[in-house]
Amino acid sequence: MKFRLKTANSIYRDDAQVEKLKALGFSFQKRHGDFYIDDWPSDVLPEINIDTLEELIAFADEWGDLVFSIKPLNEIIIYDGYLE
Repeated sequence: MKFRLKTANSIYRDDAQVEKLKALGFSFQKRHGDFYIDDWPSDVLPEINIDTLEELIAFADEWGDLVFSIKPLNEIIIYDGYLE
């Protein structure tokens, strides 16, 4: 199943975290010394295929807490910050 990826945070200061997210396909703009996720338009957000429970567990082991949304779009939010 294909999922669009998002993060709870939109601003990052840690270069290592930025590089890790870039490996998933996220892109960033650097402003004022911080890295801002480039998420507009929304079709620039990365996607991932997860087809088995084992793949999902491996993804969660690497990224930590996750939030899922199935309708209207299949999304996984990497819960690395605050969500309202």
